Amino acid sequence: MAHWLAREDVDAFIDARIAALHAGLRLSSEQEKLWPPLETAMRKVVERLRKDMGEWPDVTRRDLPALLRGLADRQAASADMLRELADALTPLYATFDDAQKRRFRRWLWTLPMHGLAIELMMPDL
Repeated sequence: MAHWLAREDVDAFIDARIAALHAGLRLSSEQEKLWPPLETAMRKVVERLRKDMGEWPDVTRRDLPALLRGLADRQAASADMLRELADALTPLYATFDDAQKRRFRRWLWTLPMHGLAIELMMPDL
């Protein structure tokens, strides 16, 4: 199957999206101090999604119980990952004004987790 994005291209787009969020939030100098943990958590989400893409359980479609267990494990890992992201966001988000909150929510909804996951499935050409 031919893929249209190399991994380095996906990495560049992820970096650009994180940079766009950072720029768009227009953080104060005090808020800037709270940014690094959030950026780290966002990058961990990306790495976790990449890892998950390569680790689908080796089951046939006929082994439905194994497939369901694999899906449950992935959802549990996703829940943990989202909790970590929420924990990293909480201190910074508490300092946001209404415009920053609106921008962050808009940015988040333009990058649904499934959309990001689809981008990450595209390996090198």
